[in-house]
Amino acid sequence: MALSLAPNGPPISHHTYLVMSILIAPRKYLDTILSTQSPFADPDFIPGEDVISFLESARVLVIGAGGLGCEILKNLALSGFKDIHVIDMDTIDVSNLNRQFLFRAADVGKPKAVAAAAFINKRIHGGFVCLYTLLFLF
Repeated sequence: MALSLAPNGPPISHHTYLVMSILIAPRKYLDTILSTQSPFADPDFIPGEDVISFLESARVLVIGAGGLGCEILKNLALSGFKDIHVIDMDTIDVSNLNRQFLFRAADVGKPKAVAAAAFINKRIHGGFVCLYTLLFLF
């Protein structure tokens, strides 16, 4: 059976459907994951509402919104963390666009922390990414 976004629309792959489902309704999948025992989890891990409320109340600081920072910010936001802070002193260059997926051509010249926070805040509802930019003028 082919999956489609519209009743008579073109088919999409199962991978695309899964990725879109996770981005559209991450909370449903997150609740399922955090409420289920796993053979890969620590033996002392007790899934449930306590874990979910901990993630929602935890504060996380990410230093750098470059190559690794983009991945970390995305993973934290999709994992249920709602209070994320990002610090970056750099601005976006054209050479960043091919490897740092949070940035677009329109973002060139802007501080990385500003663009990264805007991207995450726009797509992940219920969370908040606070940004800090430090610009040193010599």
